Amino acid sequence: MSTADQAFEIAFAHHRAGRIAEAAKLYQQVLREAPRHADALHLLGVSAHQSGQHESAAQWIERAITVRGNDPAFHFNLGEVYSVLGKFVEAERSYRQALQLEGGSAPTHLRLGDVYRRQGQLDRAIAEYQEALRLDASYPDAFDRLGLVLTERGDTSGAIGHFERALALNPKLAPAVDNLAAALCAQGRLAEAAACYQRGLAHHPRRSEFHFALGVLQQRLRQYDEAAASYEASLRINPRQALALNNLGVLLKDRDRFDDALSCFGRAMHADAKLAEPHFNAALVLASRGQIDQALAAYREALAREPNSGKVLVSYGNLLERRGRFDEALECYQRVVAAHPEWPAGHVSSGNLHRAQGSLLEAVEAYQEAIRLQPDCADAYNNLSVVYSDLGEPDAAEQCARKGLQYAPHLGELYSNLATALSLEGRAQEALEARRKATELLPDSPGEHSNLVYDLNFVPDSDPQALFAEHLAWAQRHAE
Repeated sequence: MSTADQAFEIAFAHHRAGRIAEAAKLYQQVLREAPRHADALHLLGVSAHQSGQHESAAQWIERAITVRGNDPAFHFNLGEVYSVLGKFVEAERSYRQALQLEGGSAPTHLRLGDVYRRQGQLDRAIAEYQEALRLDASYPDAFDRLGLVLTERGDTSGAIGHFERALALNPKLAPAVDNLAAALCAQGRLAEAAACYQRGLAHHPRRSEFHFALGVLQQRLRQYDEAAASYEASLRINPRQALALNNLGVLLKDRDRFDDALSCFGRAMHADAKLAEPHFNAALVLASRGQIDQALAAYREALAREPNSGKVLVSYGNLLERRGRFDEALECYQRVVAAHPEWPAGHVSSGNLHRAQGSLLEAVEAYQEAIRLQPDCADAYNNLSVVYSDLGEPDAAEQCARKGLQYAPHLGELYSNLATALSLEGRAQEALEARRKATELLPDSPGEHSNLVYDLNFVPDSDPQALFAEHLAWAQRHAE
């Protein structure tokens, strides 16, 4: 055996053991002694591909093919490199050459199908995946890929069946776990999607992405303790997973563990300096603790990363309003409207600011625009009802409140505004009924309960003892 062949055997052993850098150095040593060593050229290209040096990989494998052009593995791996580079014409040509040399291979048809799918040629992709299954009827990857095509065509139910078939054949197929969970989520089947990740974790307990995805689903299902445990499991595997840190911080914030939440948000910021979400959530915590200047600074940090984030601009504007910085707040809302013209929240916030400044007609226009964009926007109806009452138009105020209640029948503020409008119209008994409903829905509001006590004074034939009892009830609930 020549020195070059000996070096190649050692390099190949390194390669199989995953020591890519050591293998690449030895492949290059082989090529210095034997420049036309086809296997060394090929595997040096493969090692470059595995190291992310795809352009270099293509060059090495192309050289290998000039030496030994009848090896299907060379053409297959060149197709892999071209696929990563997005050179689909070249990738297709390489895979076709591999198929011609090998006489048909399920993995090669699968990869060729991937090339077509990435170009949106779904019929051609389906044909390749089906050919892969003709050659190997128990090929789980082909079922998984067919599921992806069906997903892209909007056939979620059909896709789910294919993903389930893939996992029945290979329960360890991680992409199929993700794909099945995504399809189930698309149908609103969140609990089944969570169960899918739990089954996946039985085979991949160290896969941090599965723990994180499970945590997101549990959070959406309001299983907050379980979600926190999933995020913590993900972070034990990958302590710098910024989104897991952020989401865990949100759970801690909602439990009033503000110091722990801020610690999580700080770690998330350090793990991913480009992520806006932890800055936004830190701002919410700081504002709730009365640390207004620090909260404003955190909002600015979030906006530096996502300048057009609607929720950040609205929250930032609301806090600026609290500081009396109305012009800056209005600028925030205008930015929301410009960046998200079909989103009603910017118009609602703009209307609130106009109302606070006494510009009632401008407030009406803003709320009406929000309703035009989102006809079931209960907040807009609620606030517009207030403005119409302030303008001395109780009929319009009543109509707005009743319209809002069609979409949000449990919003106590709407009943409160309805009661105000009815009082202004002199309909005392109806107003009292609406006020009682508002008090029922807002049991912790001393102001609403006070309005009820006040309204009792205007009901004809009101029982003085009942009025006195309501005063005592207010005192017991709120004053004591």
